[in-house]
Amino acid sequence: MRTSSSSDASGHGPRRRNPVATWGGIALIVAIGLTLFSLRRHLISRPDPTIHHAVGGQLGPFEVVPLSGTDAPLDSDQLRGRVVLFDLWGPWCPPCRRELPALAELAETLASNHDFRFVAVAVPYEASEQTTLADDVQRFLQGHGLNLAVYADPDRSLRMAAQRAGVYTGSFPTTWLIDRQGTIRAVWKGFLPGAVDDMKRLAEQLLDEPRPST
Repeated sequence: MRTSSSSDASGHGPRRRNPVATWGGIALIVAIGLTLFSLRRHLISRPDPTIHHAVGGQLGPFEVVPLSGTDAPLDSDQLRGRVVLFDLWGPWCPPCRRELPALAELAETLASNHDFRFVAVAVPYEASEQTTLADDVQRFLQGHGLNLAVYADPDRSLRMAAQRAGVYTGSFPTTWLIDRQGTIRAVWKGFLPGAVDDMKRLAEQLLDEPRPST
């Protein structure tokens, strides 16, 4: 009598895998993986900075005072006709500390265009720290090898103007871009990897726009 060591316990012959079912299972796993990857990319994608309730508005008058890199105060009148990227940050703020070196690099890249200005304004964690803010900023800049003009807003004139315009709500960092007419064109809240690339691209687009007629 012939026996088969490959028969299963029920007395049937050896089980053979269905190749259609096997490839179908692999295809299902791949499809699920691609769906999850696409969903993850969607969930972590950066919001469009040009879609914000403050876009289209105007920033009111303000004046900020120098902390490093310059001895001259700066006010809104001096920025007329320029594309300006503002950044409210603090040396106590980890996301701000991560982003500022990239912003400094952006500012250096566009420095040859006199129609562009980057305005970094440092804010203390508490009002009582205003007196040590300059030292805190200087230590941060030196620690990262940055040569950057940084301002303070002791009278809160910039923050109040940004708040009235709907830009600033207390988040750090808060960054926004205005065109040559002083119109707010984009707003970023918090630190978002890759957002500085968007800032550079949008700033260059605004610099390419025709200058307003006088």
